[in-house]
Amino acid sequence: MDSSDIFGAIGIVVSFLFGAWGIYLALRKARYPASLSFVHEQVIGLFDDVASKIPNLSIIYKNHEIDSKVILVNGYLANDGSKDISPSMIEKQLAATLPNEWKWLECKLLSSAKDLNVTRSISSQTELCFDFGLFRKGESFSFQALISIDDATKVKKTKSLIDRIEWNHRIADLGRVKTIDLPYEKKPLVKYLVPVTAGLMYIIGGISLMFIDPITRPVINYMVPINGEYTEVRVIPKLDGTAKLKALNSDYEENIVLAEYLNTTRAIPKISALENSKYFDVALILMSLGGGVLMLFLGFEKDIKKWRVRKLVGASNNSNEIKL
Repeated sequence: MDSSDIFGAIGIVVSFLFGAWGIYLALRKARYPASLSFVHEQVIGLFDDVASKIPNLSIIYKNHEIDSKVILVNGYLANDGSKDISPSMIEKQLAATLPNEWKWLECKLLSSAKDLNVTRSISSQTELCFDFGLFRKGESFSFQALISIDDATKVKKTKSLIDRIEWNHRIADLGRVKTIDLPYEKKPLVKYLVPVTAGLMYIIGGISLMFIDPITRPVINYMVPINGEYTEVRVIPKLDGTAKLKALNSDYEENIVLAEYLNTTRAIPKISALENSKYFDVALILMSLGGGVLMLFLGFEKDIKKWRVRKLVGASNNSNEIKL
């Protein structure tokens, strides 16, 4: 296998991956243009993380001292999609559902974007509902809730309890509610190494291809007499012994019996560059540059999302506090 075959195989694989990724992203965005994210900023076990660590400290809830089953959640709901969510789109309001034997104890709305009307209600021990009016893209609201978990749940990392909360709704154009941890854990520099290195290599390779001789693949064509003049043709053989002659510089085509044709006609072999090789070069350059950009994006995707989420929840923090 020569270098042109290798580059061709790489080009096909890369183009397939990019195409599949692009189609997936386009279909996902087209199917669910609206998007909501639950951003849990702080999850505290009131007994394990606070009361048990300070001598002589107890926390009372409704005249009862809390135990290790009570956790406090501070979070946001942010519209990070490309579409506003209007009341007409909502058939069933957004609900956060807990596992059986868990309970919602309290919930308080803390703040929201300007002119965003939000209410909350605990419809059952395991279901907390949020009702809102026009929820514009880029807006968010914050809330604080107390949850009582069951005795059998033993989790060292309190934030992992958040994964047990299920978000249910019947809202048009809205898919699954995503869960995001804020603040994010710091990403080790070594995790940037592979995508950044690969991305820069793709981009440098794509730029280099612009300044080097184009990659050409030699093929054997034939000069054969057509209308009294020798013309360069491509021979496309078939398994039944026939072949098609296709002129490179005209629309001339002819089906022949290959053995008979070669016995009666003088065909002069000619080594030429593969037709349309310049398009292959352009495609390879574009795929290299696109691959570099994609690798860099994947490397910094979480950081980009982190910046967007901080911007959204900042709109909630800077707005007026909700007074209940």
